[in-house]
Amino acid sequence: MKKSIRIIAVISCLVIAATLFASCDNKGKSTTLGSPAQAAPLSYQEMSSNGYKSISESVKKFSSAFSANVYNSYNDEGNISVSPVAVYMALALAAESSYGQTRDEIISVLSTTYPELSENYSMLYRSMQDNFRTGELSVANSIWLAENLPFRQNCIDSLSQKYFCYSYSADFANDNENANRAVSYFVKKNTKGLIDIDFELSRETLFTLITALYLKDTWFDDGNDLSFTSEKYTFRGLSSDKEEQFLQGLYNAGRTYDGNGYNMFYTETNHGYKLKFIVPDDGYTVKDVFNADTLDKVNSISDFKSIDEDARIRYYTRCIFPEFDAVYNNDIMQILKDMGITSLFSENNCDFSSLLDTSNTDIKAYCPKVVHATRLEVNKKGIEGAAVVAIPGDSASEPDEYTKVYQDFIVNKAFGFILTDQNDIPLFTGVINNI
Repeated sequence: MKKSIRIIAVISCLVIAATLFASCDNKGKSTTLGSPAQAAPLSYQEMSSNGYKSISESVKKFSSAFSANVYNSYNDEGNISVSPVAVYMALALAAESSYGQTRDEIISVLSTTYPELSENYSMLYRSMQDNFRTGELSVANSIWLAENLPFRQNCIDSLSQKYFCYSYSADFANDNENANRAVSYFVKKNTKGLIDIDFELSRETLFTLITALYLKDTWFDDGNDLSFTSEKYTFRGLSSDKEEQFLQGLYNAGRTYDGNGYNMFYTETNHGYKLKFIVPDDGYTVKDVFNADTLDKVNSISDFKSIDEDARIRYYTRCIFPEFDAVYNNDIMQILKDMGITSLFSENNCDFSSLLDTSNTDIKAYCPKVVHATRLEVNKKGIEGAAVVAIPGDSASEPDEYTKVYQDFIVNKAFGFILTDQNDIPLFTGVINNI
C-alpha cells in the first residue's frame, strides 16, 4: 500500500495598486474580460526538456534564498511555514506586467531570464495540473483591473496565453465592497472554501493579480490514518520539551543523509510528494543549519544510497515524527528588497508600462507591501496547508543475497522541513520550533 499525504495549498498572489490591500459568500460584482488558454498535460518529453529543468532549478534556487531570508528575519520562537513556489509564481506574473529596471530586478531574483521565464512558465504551471499523476492539484491565475483603467491588451493576452490568467474588471473606486467580494469569491471558489480572505483592496486599487493553488492528498490510498508509535517520545522544542506519541511513516529505500551539522530524510505520499525533515545534530540548532546552502543541498539530493554493494545490504528508513502545525503572516517587502527587488516598491521608479497604457495619463502604479500568509498542519490524517501571497510501480524483485536493514529516523527536536512535489519543486518550507 502506498503512502500518501493530504495537502491543501492555496496561494493568493500579487496585489499591486496605488495603495494596497472579502470574506463573504456574496460573489460580488465583476465583468469577465477573458479566460486562460487551455493547459494541456505536460508530456514526458517536456518534463525531460532543458526548459523544464531550467525553470525547476530557478524555482529551487529562489526557494533556498527566499526561505533562508525569511527565517533570518524571523525573531519569534513559534513555528513558521512559507510557500516559495507561491511567491515565485506571483513574482513571475509581476515580471510579465512590468518593464525596465522593475522587471530586470524581479528576473534577477528569480535566477532566470525574461525569455526563459516567458517560455518555460507554462511547463511549471502545467506540471501542477496533471491530476492523474499528482492527485488533486490545480492552479488558478487571474488579473483584476479597475474599471476604465487604460491597459495594454497585448499584456493581458500574454498573461492569458503564457500564464493561464483569467481577466476581470471590477469597480474598486465606486463599488469597492462588491469589487473586494468578487476577488475574495474567486480565491474561495478556487481553493474549495479553504481560503476566505479579506484583502481590503482600497478604492485606489489599479489592478490585482491573484494565484490560487489547491492541493489535496491522503497518507494512504484508502484514506486511513497514519499510525502512532506505541511509546511516547520527548520532543525537545525551542521553548519547552513535550512528550507525545509520534507518527510512523512507512519505509522508503535509502539511508539518512548526513549533512554539515544536520541529518535529513523524508516521508513520501501516494502521489510522490515528499516531506523532507532537516534535523540538527547535537550541538547545533535549527538556526545553525536552516540556511540557503543547506536548502540548496537538500533540494539537490536524489540518491539516498539504499544499497551497500560491498556489504550486500539494502537499507530502508522510515521517519518517526510528531504532529505539527506552522503559520506565517507577514509583509515580505523588506525580504524581497534585501534580495534585490527595490524599484517594485518605489513610487518614482516602479514601471508597469507593459500592462498599463499611461501615455495620456498621470497614473503611476507601485507596490507598497507584499503580504505572505500560510498555514500548514501535519497530523494522522495527512497534511493540510494554505498560503497567501499578496503583492498587491511495484518495485523490482530484490536479489536474495542482499540483507535488508530497517532503520528509524526520529524527528525529536526542533527541525526544518521542505515539502516538495514529485519533481522536487518546493511547495512549502519552514521551521518547527515547538509541537
